[in-house]
Amino acid sequence: MSGPPPELQASPRILHTALFAGALFITPMTAALRWVAPIVHVGPPTALVLRFIAIATLMAQAVVVRIVRNRIAPLELGGSEDAWWNAYLTSCLVIWGLGESLALLGSVFYFMTGDWLMLGVAGGGLLLLFLANPTRLMRD
Repeated sequence: MSGPPPELQASPRILHTALFAGALFITPMTAALRWVAPIVHVGPPTALVLRFIAIATLMAQAVVVRIVRNRIAPLELGGSEDAWWNAYLTSCLVIWGLGESLALLGSVFYFMTGDWLMLGVAGGGLLLLFLANPTRLMRD
């Protein structure tokens, strides 16, 4: 079946909101769970390894997001949003997926270690999702 591509204006916005809401929900929930019932105890060597993994992941994802973001052109004045989404939806999904995965990684590592740096990593993922909202991606 051929024809014009389906309208994509609302779907990416809904998907971004769902990813952001999920990450925004899981981060304080895992932190609260750690404070209320700290059932997972990892030793200092394991905590140190998890800290390096989190920092390396944060830096690697920052580089990947920058590379992918540079490939996204802004929506031209008077241009079609549907055509823009058809061209850049995959890149946007990569950025959003990296942001959510970073928030989840930081949350789970905080739950396991109690290391406040891990909450900072989770916050980095939330910040990435906040800054990579659909309107901003189309505008910048």
